Amino acid sequence: MKKLSTIKIKPENYDRLNFMAGVNRTINSVQVAVLKSSVKKWGILRDIIVVKTKLFSGKNELYIIDGQHLFTALTLLEESFSIKVLESNDLDDIVMLMADLNTSAKSWTTENYLNAWCSTGRNAYVTIRDINCDDSTFTLNDIINIYMVNDFVSFRLGDLEIDKQKGDNLRAELTDIFSIIPRNSHFIKKFKSFRSANDYIYNHKAFLKSLKYHRNQFLKIKDGVVIQEMLKCVLKDSLVAA
Repeated sequence: MKKLSTIKIKPENYDRLNFMAGVNRTINSVQVAVLKSSVKKWGILRDIIVVKTKLFSGKNELYIIDGQHLFTALTLLEESFSIKVLESNDLDDIVMLMADLNTSAKSWTTENYLNAWCSTGRNAYVTIRDINCDDSTFTLNDIINIYMVNDFVSFRLGDLEIDKQKGDNLRAELTDIFSIIPRNSHFIKKFKSFRSANDYIYNHKAFLKSLKYHRNQFLKIKDGVVIQEMLKCVLKDSLVAA
């Protein structure tokens, strides 16, 4: 990625700057209003970061990678401002830089990371996005937890790895479980670990029957350690029932 000089943008040149569809965050009108007030009071305190790339249109154009809310506020105020321009035709580099910049400022959400890495065509991220669109039982974070075989740091860095078959099976079992008890993100994490450790003795039908018996106890607990102990209790009873 090549660093270029700072460029001054005047109102008549606003159309030189573009957003990256599916990668930039949705504009928040409240954040724009706050920035407008700040600029009126203190002036423009930082530059907007832009990448010059041929990736999206086949010709060199400027795309905002950090500061889209500030840009929107400045256009409403009809202010001139400076931009710092980087040049790259590597989409992975661009997305990684956007993630780094937005983590150090206003943090990206899980969905922001997902959409950004989906834009690079990474299969694991596209799979997670498709599952999330089709399944309303679980949150996006839940679905990632169910399918991923590494961790959330890897997810943010673009290195997500998933096990589709195991994830599908685990999601189906959790769907059955959450027809008995309310969905609980702590439970999902603990059940995934518990399920893996006890795979050779686990009987899903017997487990569900035992879970129904212990249902009221699960309604009262949210602590992860207690959930783990309750899972062991349910498993023990399910083995007797089986």
